[in-house]
Amino acid sequence: MRKLLFVCCTLIQIQLLAQPTKLSYGISTTTVLSSGSVTAIVQDTTGFIWIGTKNGLNRYDALRFVHYHSSNSALKSNDISALLNDHKGRLWVGTNGG
Repeated sequence: MRKLLFVCCTLIQIQLLAQPTKLSYGISTTTVLSSGSVTAIVQDTTGFIWIGTKNGLNRYDALRFVHYHSSNSALKSNDISALLNDHKGRLWVGTNGG
């Protein structure tokens, strides 16, 4: 009986150790972006990630987000439709409604 119990426990431990470890790294769209509806993403020449949403523009520098809206920037609309880097390194922001 003890041998059977020992074998069962050993098999269970082996099975548990054989399970793949699931690690998840990522950015939550609901807690850090101005909206969960991402419409465009681009990386500029300095390494910033720019994320356009239906409710503003977000800049990510691997540490934190900065949010740009029509109330705190030159954006005419918060509904971002396109992002583009040109050959001079300028970021162009296309919006719906302005």
